[in-house]
Amino acid sequence: MNLLLTREYRIGNELDRLAATVGDLLAAARPYLPVNGQLEVALYEALYNAVEHGNLGLSCAEKKQLIENGRYDEFIARRQRQIPYADRTVALLLQITEQEAVITITDQGAGFDWRERLAAGHDEASLLEVNGRGIRIMQSVFDEVRYNRTGNTVTLIKKRETA
Repeated sequence: MNLLLTREYRIGNELDRLAATVGDLLAAARPYLPVNGQLEVALYEALYNAVEHGNLGLSCAEKKQLIENGRYDEFIARRQRQIPYADRTVALLLQITEQEAVITITDQGAGFDWRERLAAGHDEASLLEVNGRGIRIMQSVFDEVRYNRTGNTVTLIKKRETA
């Protein structure tokens, strides 16, 4: 397995800085992968989940309630300053070989029950919901979406088209 490209990132919990990280990663990957808007959105969703639900420990139910009450931004800003959340980071690793691109994202949160989430399935209406879209988007863009046992690491695999 010949490694063509590797990039490592360690990012904080600033949601407004994720787009710059995604842009940098996709610029590096562009010579090796067909980069498009879908790939960008899927990667952004994965990072957003890692920060929001992983590092900041925001449950889906809490997120929905905070958004409905107009308090989401206030909660996120407060949580970003609180210990232990303030010091957590997300590790992002991109590895591209001749066969595939592998993106591994690990947060420092408690993880989640991804088995339950995947077993629940999705319907078209779920794309309009506040929660659950990210996983569905990732599954539609990447060839494989894998989680570690704990649920705080997601591995996204995109097969490369060979000539």
